[in-house]
Amino acid sequence: MNRTFSRTLSTVVAAGALAVGSVAVSVPADAAPVTSRITAHASDSRVHVGESFNVRGRFSFNGDPAARRLVKIQTLRGGSWQPIAGAQELTSNIGAYKLRLDLFLTGHRTLRAVGVTPGPAANAYKRFHVRVVR
Repeated sequence: MNRTFSRTLSTVVAAGALAVGSVAVSVPADAAPVTSRITAHASDSRVHVGESFNVRGRFSFNGDPAARRLVKIQTLRGGSWQPIAGAQELTSNIGAYKLRLDLFLTGHRTLRAVGVTPGPAANAYKRFHVRVVR
């Protein structure tokens, strides 16, 4: 890399802008990171196979309600998080959600609510546990 290009690149990065092709993206140096938070409360911690139960909670960004944002429920299976078919909905205007679940695999289940954040911010996660019995 030649000295002129290196100096120009350092100046661009220090100024908080990154040039990609002919598009420049500006990032304020003092921009606070977006913080997201989600809660998850199961109506029962022990359910029978196929028995319905509810998961409810609230989702927020920087302390404000995350209105009309997607919340999904996932299950931990084989060391990775898997979606549960149909277990998703948009939050209300106050960031609240309530999902009805039916689980069919017995045993101790580790689940999580995922609040999907806009843009590059990290999604919000909250684990909870349910025991499914015959």
